[in-house]
Amino acid sequence: MPSGFLSEHSVDLLIVPKFAGMLHAKFTTVIPIFYWASREGNSLVKKSFKQPVRIVALYPRRPKVTGTTSDSIYVKFNEELFYWNEEFALEGIPVFAGMPLANSLENFHYHTKCLWFKIHRLGHEETILIDLHNENSVRSTNISSILEDEIIQTIWHETKILDWSYFCRLIKEIKRKADYKFNRSRFNNISYKPAYFILME
Repeated sequence: MPSGFLSEHSVDLLIVPKFAGMLHAKFTTVIPIFYWASREGNSLVKKSFKQPVRIVALYPRRPKVTGTTSDSIYVKFNEELFYWNEEFALEGIPVFAGMPLANSLENFHYHTKCLWFKIHRLGHEETILIDLHNENSVRSTNISSILEDEIIQTIWHETKILDWSYFCRLIKEIKRKADYKFNRSRFNNISYKPAYFILME
């Protein structure tokens, strides 16, 4: 049974700066956020943030291993991730995932290479095996590995220009439906949360 050695927050600390740097090469302003309705979604931000923007979501994925010297890693794409991807796709918000190519905490550092994924519409939950010596070993109809230039092209082709207040309302509505779909109560309200990138030209 594969075991994890990183939290999603630790993965975020690596993939968010790398992804932001990639986007900054093509967009004038790149704002990375971890969205909270009471902070980035509050009335003060809505009043001051009036410029329409492009928005991209990036989910951290944790590598898992079966042993301390494994040459392969496992990564799971959960059903809820595909749900959010489907909802966001309808609104012009492309969804990506990022994962460090590391098989131990010792090999997880600033220079660790990351693998990026595009989430497919109508996909379903799956655990994928990746050979650390062959990044092209990803085989799935639910997700696909994606190169940096392909990420930029996808963003240009799939994003819509959105008003920030509309985005805040959208997040609230999608989350409400997710809580119902995945049988969550206010006492058990844990869900997957991506980093968002606000892009301005």
